[in-house]
Amino acid sequence: MEYYTSYKYYMKLNQFQKFVSQPCIKMYFSKAYGLELMFVLDHAESEESDNGIDDTFDAIQFNKPRRAAFSEFINQLEMSGFLIKRLSDKKASKKVLRLSKEARQAFAEFNKSI
Repeated sequence: MEYYTSYKYYMKLNQFQKFVSQPCIKMYFSKAYGLELMFVLDHAESEESDNGIDDTFDAIQFNKPRRAAFSEFINQLEMSGFLIKRLSDKKASKKVLRLSKEARQAFAEFNKSI
């Protein structure tokens, strides 16, 4: 703790490191836009938005990837079980993106701590 000037800063850093080290979160942080993606997905779920892959991609503002790379990353998250694609209630041909239950819980806990 000698490197940190305040205990409060150290605790926030420690909470962040614990958050990022969780398997369900770590993969999101493999991309520069991962944290923003988590905020977008969390907000979409809280608003019960009908956010498909295009809507989610358009919501990313910083470190925006190419569309094909984004789609590939979304598929990797889904295959790993860290993201859920489900059919939209409003449009049968659309798939809605959601954080997995585990990722959503970890993100909610982290949000409370900051």
